[in-house]
Amino acid sequence: MLIMGYHWATPSSDGEIMDLVIRDARILARGELRTVDIGIQGSTIAVISQAVTADALELKAAGCLVVPGLIETHIHLDKTCILNRCRIEEGTVAEAVRETAAAKRDFTVEDIYARGSRTLERCIAQGTMRMRSHVELDPGIGMIGFEAIEQLARLVGLAETMCGTTRACARDYNLPSLRDLKFSEQETHG
Repeated sequence: MLIMGYHWATPSSDGEIMDLVIRDARILARGELRTVDIGIQGSTIAVISQAVTADALELKAAGCLVVPGLIETHIHLDKTCILNRCRIEEGTVAEAVRETAAAKRDFTVEDIYARGSRTLERCIAQGTMRMRSHVELDPGIGMIGFEAIEQLARLVGLAETMCGTTRACARDYNLPSLRDLKFSEQETHG
C-alpha cells in the first residue's frame, strides 16, 4: 500500500536492512495521525510500518510529528544577524531601511560570510532543507554581498574535502547541498 509516496509495509519476520529506524513517529496518513516506525536506507525512506524489524541505528521520536523538510523561500543572508548594529526606535520601514543602510557601511565579505554561515547552521539544525536567498546589489557596497553568499553556496562542495560540521549534517541527515540555494537579485534600497 502506498501512503504519501512511501511503501506502507508489513514487517518481515527476518528483519529489514536499514541504516536508521525512527521509532514511534507520528505522521498524517489518509487524514488521520498514525504512530509508525520509519525505516531509512541510505538517503531514502524505504518503509513506513507499524513495526519495522531491523538491525539499525534507532532514533526515538516519542510520538513527535514527522514532517517533510522545511523550505525557506525568502531570506536575506547578506543582512542576517545585524539587529545589534541597528537602533530600533520608531518601528517603521523607513527606519529599517535607514538603519540597514548605515550598518551596510561596515559589511565585508568575511563579515557577511560569517553571519550567513551562522544562520545557515541554525536553519539546518531546525530542519530547513531548501533555501532561496535574496542578495542586495548596492552601489555603496558593490558586489560584496553577492560574493559572500556565492562562497556560502559553495560551502558543502569545499567541506567534502575536509571533515566539517556541514558535511556531517548533509551526509547524516540527507540535507541538500548548499549548492541548491537559489539566488535572486534584489533592487537597491538606497
